[in-house]
Amino acid sequence: MKSKSRPELPLGSTPADLLAAHKVIQKGIRAKDIRRHLRSLGVDPSLVAGFIEVPSSKRRLGPTASDVALSLLAVFTNVVAIFGSADAALDWLSTPVSSLDGHVPLALLSTRAGTQAVRDHLVRIEFGVYC
Repeated sequence: MKSKSRPELPLGSTPADLLAAHKVIQKGIRAKDIRRHLRSLGVDPSLVAGFIEVPSSKRRLGPTASDVALSLLAVFTNVVAIFGSADAALDWLSTPVSSLDGHVPLALLSTRAGTQAVRDHLVRIEFGVYC
């Protein structure tokens, strides 16, 4: 039986990644791809329910919802990579961070500005600015 390869979601920040992301966003991300990606990270897909409605069917999200979903997936992917496990990532996401003015990172993901603040903070952690 032929194995289906799952489509990779473009989560990087290179110009090629961003153009690929634009194309995926315009077409719409399939709900099952969002759930599959989160599960592959060890993250419960219901965690994103507070930020975006992911249909239970195989339907595609609209461009606006796809844009938000791709941004959230990039954050979750980065957090798991930096902290080494879904459990450690979720602990960090759920704990107030002093350098984010005491905000809980997960709560900041509800807006584009908050999401960017979390992404910027993760870059600082990755490069050792915050220890």
